[in-house]
Amino acid sequence: MQCPFEKASRSILLRLSNAIVDVGNKTARVLIQNATETEELRSGGFVESPDMELKGLSSEFTGVKAKDQLQVQLDSGDTLFATVKRPPKPDGAGLTIIQLTPVKGNSDATTNPVIRY
Repeated sequence: MQCPFEKASRSILLRLSNAIVDVGNKTARVLIQNATETEELRSGGFVESPDMELKGLSSEFTGVKAKDQLQVQLDSGDTLFATVKRPPKPDGAGLTIIQLTPVKGNSDATTNPVIRY
């Protein structure tokens, strides 16, 4: 059954989307947001995590699970490879939120948090 909000979610997503993701044998327009988490250190400086958040239509991400690798083509022309950090989380309005961890190239080496002073 199709979510009653999916039609509205689709039009909003198409207007705000900034990337394309390959999911199985199809591509999906998505919104990528850099959800950089920052934690301050008592000794000064902070730790920064480069994780990203992807929002897309729930119907297009039914087979995606944690630890899957996705190829993300940004509208700027850059290509990113990322690993799904946690199982996709539907928001109940036709969209699914997926937390991603970028990887270096097309490998299993994930990027590490950065400590800055």
